[in-house]
Amino acid sequence: MQKQHIQLATYSLECLNASSRHYVGGLWINRFKVGLWYYDRSCVISSLEFDFKENPEMLALVLYALSTCDDQHAGFDPYLFPCSPLPAVNVKDRKSHRHWQEVIGFTFRFLDSPIYPGPRQYRIKGTLFASRGLIGRGTMVYRVASLEDNLKEDAVEDEALKICWPHRNRKLEGDTLECLRKRLPARWHDHIPEVTYSATATAEDLRLPRVELLKLSAIKDFERKDRQLHILVMKIYKKLWEAGSVEEFMEIYLDCVECGQFSSLFVFLSLTRCALGHHASYTKGRVLHRDLSENNLMFKTAADGPKKGILNDWDLASEVEDDNEIRLSNANHRTGTLPFMARDLLVNNPPSHLYRHDLESFFYILIWAALHYDFAAGTKMSSDQVSITRTWNDDVFRRNRSAKYEFLKERKRLDEVIAAVRKGCEPLIPWIISIWRLFFIAELKMTLTNMEPIDGYDNEVAVEWDNSTLGGHVTFESFMKALGRKPRDDLEPFIRTSEISIRTH
Repeated sequence: MQKQHIQLATYSLECLNASSRHYVGGLWINRFKVGLWYYDRSCVISSLEFDFKENPEMLALVLYALSTCDDQHAGFDPYLFPCSPLPAVNVKDRKSHRHWQEVIGFTFRFLDSPIYPGPRQYRIKGTLFASRGLIGRGTMVYRVASLEDNLKEDAVEDEALKICWPHRNRKLEGDTLECLRKRLPARWHDHIPEVTYSATATAEDLRLPRVELLKLSAIKDFERKDRQLHILVMKIYKKLWEAGSVEEFMEIYLDCVECGQFSSLFVFLSLTRCALGHHASYTKGRVLHRDLSENNLMFKTAADGPKKGILNDWDLASEVEDDNEIRLSNANHRTGTLPFMARDLLVNNPPSHLYRHDLESFFYILIWAALHYDFAAGTKMSSDQVSITRTWNDDVFRRNRSAKYEFLKERKRLDEVIAAVRKGCEPLIPWIISIWRLFFIAELKMTLTNMEPIDGYDNEVAVEWDNSTLGGHVTFESFMKALGRKPRDDLEPFIRTSEISIRTH
């Protein structure tokens, strides 16, 4: 794609971001030259340009195709049906790149899937998340109401409908969640998203034009880049900052003291339970999450009253094999959300994702909560409003990585964070200090271990360094100890502090 084609790609980006559109076609016209372009979540394909002055019949063919094209052949989602009458459109909303909101009131209609019998219908009530990108997963998450069982819409509990385009050779999120439920003891099922519908469609199933186009001119190594449509419907859960009032924290604290397992603030409760669920998923479910963020740690209120942490969004997870090797992802890019990504991963060619990288992400989420959340109001500050961690959201990896290294190596950076903790979040400070000390000591030990010997004066014996746990200092066991918590009884036999080797063959 050349510089002059960027504007056409920008228009295609806007079209793909308008709801769950599958693909977009475009015309590039430069004087008498015309080129045909195709965009979807896997690739961009262009034709050779033709001169319509010399070949008017080719222009006539293009115009005829446009005049006879229906919505589905223009790339619009064949599963999405408009409401009647159509909702009013605010022109200003189009300019704000939020025109996907126009689909509110539309209905998704899906057919049978291997596990969940259909047909299924869901009315869109709102947009929970919308990604902005051309090539990639293109995730859209809607708040929907099921229209099944002849129930009135207002009598049905809202759900989250997630539409995305994962790599075709990756394990699907729905399959990962089903696998976790089979492998984990029943007591852990409350900490995993509850799926009510899941379905998948390949490019061939959807009859995407690229199937035929790539037969004419293949893209090198396209098998690794090919993506498929994945649909997932789950229960809706609440965010960490919606924990409730101070009084609720006190009640939770009393419950936790009684059972001797949990801490006082609910965000700690959710974080701890998600951390426990994360470790159970890793050791028992044999799955490593790899994309922990404040939006993926959620909670629900159980039928018997207590709130329970939910670890959500498993579409970037990797499986752990029987020999404790982490099965490498087919994706050729890093995984994670910038403010919460481990330092090691913030490089151009990131290393394999380790369990300790997820523990580091848990630490950053904890700090983020202390600096951004107002639990009593159920709100959070935007990242731009907190200067101390602003660089953690920097997409220039060098600056982001440097800021996190400084924080974990310099006491004055810790003091700055402690001073910025929001009112009402002071009980989080002991945990922040304790976990910071954990990483600080690990970094110090690593520096000493990797230090070059001083000729003639250094009698220290070289010690092999365990990078997977930073010398055994950053493990699930040490992390929980820093929180003043003892792992639950059914996790004790599964705690691993030994090296986790990464398959590279």
